[in-house]
Amino acid sequence: MYGLYVPNTSDILLGGNCGGSNGPVWLYNGGLNPGLSCTMNNIRGMWGSGTTDAYAWVTTANGGIGKPAATANGGLTPIAVTSPTNNSLNGVWGINIGDVWAVGGNGTILHYQP
Repeated sequence: MYGLYVPNTSDILLGGNCGGSNGPVWLYNGGLNPGLSCTMNNIRGMWGSGTTDAYAWVTTANGGIGKPAATANGGLTPIAVTSPTNNSLNGVWGINIGDVWAVGGNGTILHYQP
């Protein structure tokens, strides 16, 4: 596990590498629920904008950055945002859900603001 996001007092989202048929995002809320829907691999950082957010921004080992998106069944899936780098992005933080910074290898600093 590399990423951790705690959106509220009863849920913990953990991010890491894909393994087998499980996705790289796990939810812990009294028990571990592996393999929440996620299309991104090798998650390194996670961030959400508050205690009521059900979704988190993620960064990946190959320069990927994903913004939160709801699935049709109410699940979680970070969808890829165009990234100008292949450097590992190891951390993500934001002012709010639409003003997010990612940092990583070789001094990489990215700012996402739609």
